[in-house]
Order: sequence, then structure tokens, then C-alpha cells
Amino acid sequence: MRRRVYSWGFACVLALSGAAPVPADTITAQAAAAAEAAEAGNYPRAFERLQEAYELLWDATPLYANKALFVEAADGYGLYTERERGAAFAPDEPLLLYLEPVGFGYGDAGTGSYVLAFDVDLTLLTEDGREVFSRDDFASLVRPLRYRNREFFVTVNLSFTGLPAGEYRMQMVLRDQNADKSMQIELPFSILDRT
Repeated sequence: MRRRVYSWGFACVLALSGAAPVPADTITAQAAAAAEAAEAGNYPRAFERLQEAYELLWDATPLYANKALFVEAADGYGLYTERERGAAFAPDEPLLLYLEPVGFGYGDAGTGSYVLAFDVDLTLLTEDGREVFSRDDFASLVRPLRYRNREFFVTVNLSFTGLPAGEYRMQMVLRDQNADKSMQIELPFSILDRT
């Protein structure tokens, strides 16, 4: 087995940790302020209030993936081509995983910009749960950002050369380097017989 290159662009998803909940009255107050600003015709202020509420929710949200699936290609957030064969792969065919993480933290890049950073653990299991491959800190994914972008996607390109035909489960744990949050993604896939 060999590791492939990972690219940024960022099933079963389990949020392993996250921040404390945001009090409902805080969100209600932000929404009321937004409504008041909109009624007065001050739409920039209304959006600002809603954005502040959204940021509070984002920071309190456990890390999870809005989408986690194998794709043919991904060119941007929500711009991916689904696989016609789903999660069935030819022998030695690369697996391209597309993720849309939610609730991630932002690090300070020191230049007035931000950085997203995840450490990734990877485990490959047979259908009956036998471990075929496992590596903590399999990859480190880092992406500088100018803004606190939220519509963000990750692609991970994996190649399991020589993997016998059969049913498998891929487990991936993403640990946010900027927040005390992590998530586990588990996706089943199959390797087809050589024909």
C-alpha cells in the first residue's frame, strides 16, 4: 500500500468532541437585532447581526462533515462529479474522497489571515472488521485563508495498490489543530475482481 498526495479545495460521521452549546437567548437577541435592522431598511446591519449569530453557532458546533462521499472529480465546494459505480472500485483504482467539513476552527496565520489545519488518522478494515492498514497522523492538511470561509471542501486521494477484491470500510479521523474538535468518517467501499 502507498500513500497518495492530498489536495484541498474540503456514510457515517461521528462528532467526537466540540464546544459548549450557545445559549438560545443569545441567538434570539441576534435574530431580533437583525429583524429590527431589516425593518429599518439597514440590510448591511441585519446581515452583520445574522453573521454574528452564525459565528457563535459555528464555533459551538462539533466538527462534522456535511458531505462525505467518493467522487470522480471535485473542482470546488459543491462542484463534484458523483461516481457512476458508487463505492465500487477497480483493482488499483485510486479512491477520491470528497468532504465538506462544518464547525472547524481557524488559526491565526499572523498576517491578518487564517489557517485551517487537520491531522488525519486512517484505518482500513475488511467487512468482518479485520484491520488491513492503520496509521495515526497519516496526513496533515493545512490551508491558508484570507477570510473565515465556511463553504469549504477537502479531497483526499488514496491508492491501495494490491488490495484484494472484497468489501472494506475506511475509517478516517480528522483532528482540528485549531480547536478541540475531531470527527470520524466511515465509508464502505468494495474492490472488484480483476476482469
